[in-house]
Amino acid sequence: MFGDWSCRRDEKLQHLFCFGKRGGRLLVDAGGGNRILSQLEKSNIDINKLNFGFLTHCHTDHLLGVVWVIRIGVMLNFLKGIERKPFTLFGSRVCLDAVEMICKATIGEKVWNKLIDNNRLVLKEVVDGQHENICGLDVEFFDTRCVEKDFPQMGFFVKEKGFVFAGDVPLAEGLYSKFSNQQTLCLEAFCVEKQREKYSIQLNKHRTAKECGQIAQKLGAKKLILWHGDDDKDGDRKQRYLKEARSVFSGEIYAPDDLEIIEGL
Repeated sequence: MFGDWSCRRDEKLQHLFCFGKRGGRLLVDAGGGNRILSQLEKSNIDINKLNFGFLTHCHTDHLLGVVWVIRIGVMLNFLKGIERKPFTLFGSRVCLDAVEMICKATIGEKVWNKLIDNNRLVLKEVVDGQHENICGLDVEFFDTRCVEKDFPQMGFFVKEKGFVFAGDVPLAEGLYSKFSNQQTLCLEAFCVEKQREKYSIQLNKHRTAKECGQIAQKLGAKKLILWHGDDDKDGDRKQRYLKEARSVFSGEIYAPDDLEIIEGL
């Protein structure tokens, strides 16, 4: 886990993580800037060996960091004549088009085209129900059924691990039956109940830690990961989230801190 899940500002990385190891690594979202580079370094992950990326949606705080991953991890190696495996970026057509537009404007259209033509960078659109072999695992992408049609959001499911990542929006009730009785649910928890009005939870289409716990309990999940939290200026976010979710969920709960590693998922 790279970030402390703040979706706001300051020096925080925002919300992103890596999974996989033996079969490679998948970077899930890339934050809003170049701090992804230092976080990869602190996590002892060689950006030059990062071979998969996935963008859940097109919001700035999830997408812009991937421009730096492409620039440092892909482009510089190519210009120096250093061989590396292709970096494959998965996402909706909206996300991929945005990345292409920004990269052409910042690293140059000529260089961008060379990265694509020489198979250093692969853009792969994903749609609901699509399966891909990533890090040696069968990963199924799914439409989160977000109501923001201009910003389609995708999640993914690793059946072998019973791992469900629901993206940056509440898990739609229409998906409950599909993802019931799984090992791990990764749900966005923007704040705790007493902060609902402060963060305009309903307006921003997010959930509280308690609501995520209720969903996990209802679906029969064994583990719950809470991500995409508030700024945590007082340093007690983990305790607040765990306490609230534990009041309604009987399984294991994680509210990761910056650079925290979760084993055994």
